[in-house]
Amino acid sequence: MKDTALIFFSRSSWTEPGHKSFGLRSRIAGKRLVSRLTESVLHETDFLSCDKFWVSDVPIPLSILHKHRFSENLIQIGNCLRERLKNAFVQLFERGYRQVIVIGNDTLISGAELHRVVAHQGDVYGPSADGGFYLLKLQVDSKNRYMLNADAWVGDQLKCIPSSVHVLKIRVDLDSWTEMNRTDFDRRLINWIRSLIAPQAETLDCVQIMHWYIDFRRFFQKPPPILIAA
Repeated sequence: MKDTALIFFSRSSWTEPGHKSFGLRSRIAGKRLVSRLTESVLHETDFLSCDKFWVSDVPIPLSILHKHRFSENLIQIGNCLRERLKNAFVQLFERGYRQVIVIGNDTLISGAELHRVVAHQGDVYGPSADGGFYLLKLQVDSKNRYMLNADAWVGDQLKCIPSSVHVLKIRVDLDSWTEMNRTDFDRRLINWIRSLIAPQAETLDCVQIMHWYIDFRRFFQKPPPILIAA
């Protein structure tokens, strides 16, 4: 057992679309979109030097767990999101892990940055643009574990970020098409995507567009060639 555990915290690809505003009537389209985004995030975790746990609302097939080198699938316990998240941290601390990291399935973060977070000696906080966080790392003996408590927050905003916490850049979580219009996304690429999905946001085409978007962001970090030439 390593001293670091990574929590991949998510709903299933069937239940997640109901909590996103992608404008997709088709349940299958929503499932495809969430599955593709989830796969992209998981890809970046494949070679991390830590034990990985998928904490989900329903059991995850063993084939998927093995594909991405997960140690175990844990089922979320609690009556609300914060309670389920806190219980996941506590469960792994009780197993003997010295530091625990959590990420979700709706924010793109590179494997290189995740490696740096694992290696960092201290707590780490990655704030989301619309509130909450896309990454949180806490030490078992950290005084900052209170950040998991409801009274540390006002709505989706942390009351105060401790000075001892290393803060990452603000990122956007992909909860809706409009989220693509914020912070660190490439403007030309977003305008291109929006022009394509605007007249047909409820078709399967927009799922394919999201696939292209994720692939270009992950591998090239720039717009497709057609945009560069424009």
